[in-house]
Amino acid sequence: MRLEAKLQTAKAHFSEEEFVQYMDLLKQLGQMAVKYADSQGNMHPEQWSTVEQERYNLLAAELEPFFEKLEAVSVGSSKKRMDEEQFWTEQLEQAEKTFTKEQYREFKSVYEQMKKYKVMVMDKDGSIHEERLSAEQKDDLNQLERRLIPYLKRLELNLR
Repeated sequence: MRLEAKLQTAKAHFSEEEFVQYMDLLKQLGQMAVKYADSQGNMHPEQWSTVEQERYNLLAAELEPFFEKLEAVSVGSSKKRMDEEQFWTEQLEQAEKTFTKEQYREFKSVYEQMKKYKVMVMDKDGSIHEERLSAEQKDDLNQLERRLIPYLKRLELNLR
């Protein structure tokens, strides 16, 4: 899973306070990686000073509960990772059971319109390029997101 997808998963499943703490810890880890990683991106804490090793170990220990929570979220009961298409298929199925026919049609319509924008802005590697959208398209996308949020909350998805 790409970093951006992992961060989006964290934001969707952590409380706001947890997400802020998680991001702060990741930034600290990133700073250590920039400072200490070799040309292959590997860090070798055993070669660092005792103070830096302790700092790294403490940081790793603080991050572990977050990583465990993300792992629990990303691994389903069958231990298979759920891809985005499967996720939305399940949400649409749940919406069809939960919403009135009119609400379901609205939810599905908004989802399908947003999906068209996703195709425009997302590369195959998962990187997002919102700059490809015109100002009008960005406004439309923001309106679609605002329309989608109440439905997702009714499906008990945690959003920020």
